[in-house]
Amino acid sequence: MEVDKTAFWGRALEVIEAISTSHFVAFDLELTGIPTKERSGTKMTLEERYLDVKAAAERYQILQIGLTCAEQDLDTGSYIVRPYNFNLNPLLEERLDIERIWSIQSGAAEFLLSHGFQMNLPMTKGVPYLSRDEARKAKELAYARWDKSRIADVQLRADEVQSLEFVRKVRIAIDKWRETGKPDVSFLNIVCTDPTGEQPLYPELGNFEKRLVHQLVRAEYPDLVSVPKPQAVQIVTHNEERETSILRSKKRALRRQIERQTGFRWIIEALCGGELKIDVESFARDVHTGAVRSADMLDLKARFSRAQTALKNRRPVLVGHNMFTDIIYLYRTFIGPLPPTLEEFREVIHQNFPSVVDTKYMATHNCGDINPKSSLDQIHNKLRAQEMPVIAKE
Repeated sequence: MEVDKTAFWGRALEVIEAISTSHFVAFDLELTGIPTKERSGTKMTLEERYLDVKAAAERYQILQIGLTCAEQDLDTGSYIVRPYNFNLNPLLEERLDIERIWSIQSGAAEFLLSHGFQMNLPMTKGVPYLSRDEARKAKELAYARWDKSRIADVQLRADEVQSLEFVRKVRIAIDKWRETGKPDVSFLNIVCTDPTGEQPLYPELGNFEKRLVHQLVRAEYPDLVSVPKPQAVQIVTHNEERETSILRSKKRALRRQIERQTGFRWIIEALCGGELKIDVESFARDVHTGAVRSADMLDLKARFSRAQTALKNRRPVLVGHNMFTDIIYLYRTFIGPLPPTLEEFREVIHQNFPSVVDTKYMATHNCGDINPKSSLDQIHNKLRAQEMPVIAKE
């Protein structure tokens, strides 16, 4: 099943439930680039290979991820499989003050195009995502932006006559307003570079002048608050209850922003036993339009709670083919920066994915110095004569 950004939230609970009932989840990635370090005549050690793949994962991204959730019926020995395919959008749709450097390898692009991959789909239809590290940075940047005490002051030189004169006139305007309460007792708008003269019909204050107003109020008027407006600054009396309420609203809005942009990482959190801090109202979306739809919220909460409980009690086995590279990219994309050494990576990957199975390793293990053919097609051809269990697709 193809799941794009329109259908994602309407399908998200279904996918989380499928993971929670699975005995194993197989995955595969399409990447914008792979390691290309020139090989010498000697075989790379595992540590060298890790560093090679780590460098590539820090440069390139995941374009697409396929998941197949497999649930075993222990009574019949059959399997129910639920496949999902997601394009991942490298663009950040929410304004969270963080950026990504996105790059693509020419060889990878040629390979993908030769297999019919539409390169525009991740950016036009792809599901957004944030890594844990990006979500943390977005929160830190927002909190720092709201903390006015951390804002660096503009140091005006003696020869910046116009700016100094502007600050002087703003000070006069504020003092006059405090004395007279005019033109409005509840607020004062600074809308132009001469706040003491005739005021224009429309605000025309530039960003630099706005910064100077904020700085002046912060430094000289502790009982006042400056509020940014389009091409203007509004000055009001400080009210602790109001400021606390405004900050609380900002934090709520930020949490919603981060939750929406986190997107596909919620699926990874389900796989690795992470916290699923999702408002269940997010699941009440139409899969065809993405619009909010009516839903039984008690039912959504109950389903989500059951899935969370199941995932806490048992995480599914993660299955891949030649997955050393894929699991490094998976960690770098959704969890955070890769550890500097292979041993540290082993530790953190085991914490997040305690049970993994690599089908290539299984096909080539203990086969001597010359490894047998090990592509998925080749392994399938070798094993297809064996009796297969019943596999039903949902």
